[in-house]
Amino acid sequence: DNYDWKWYSGKKTPKRVQTSYLNMDFGYSNFVDNTDYSSAAAKDYARTTRPGEAPFTGSDFNLRTGKSTNFNLWFFRQRVGLTKDVKLNLRYGLMLETNNYRYENNISYVKGNLPYVFRDSIVFSKNKLAADYITVPLMLGYSSRPGSEGGFSIAAGISMGYLYNSRNKQISDERGKQKTKGDFDLEVWKFQYIG
Repeated sequence: DNYDWKWYSGKKTPKRVQTSYLNMDFGYSNFVDNTDYSSAAAKDYARTTRPGEAPFTGSDFNLRTGKSTNFNLWFFRQRVGLTKDVKLNLRYGLMLETNNYRYENNISYVKGNLPYVFRDSIVFSKNKLAADYITVPLMLGYSSRPGSEGGFSIAAGISMGYLYNSRNKQISDERGKQKTKGDFDLEVWKFQYIG
């Protein structure tokens, strides 16, 4: 009788192209505010509406950090090996990116040809600005042990997103639940660093 003996090391041969569908990310949303609130453009957008009211400052846009959330739904994402051992790779995909910015203060957005924001006299139990993007990320990555258990992966790059929906949602005792849709002078195209 003839016997063939095969020995396996337990390591999988890493695939050059790996694709996954319908992945989700959860996180927090925040922003860096470099606005010069003394400028004419800032005063025109962040308006004072009552006599003697103090000018707007960055603190008017303070967020409830724990409630300012981010959710991403990846339609697909791919990792393509750039080297023979696939340790160095290119990662890209297509995702729906949602950002919810929950404000500490009672500010309201007004849409129109010249949108603006003002301090409202109403106390809101919920006051958020939501911005939804269709986003394409592109990252260069490194995997220490591709195709194996353990190891680590790291990736960094850029992404480009298109704003397809934005709204200001507020809840108060006086007005109930209100949802105002508009772009509120948000940038239609968003470019960001990612990692």
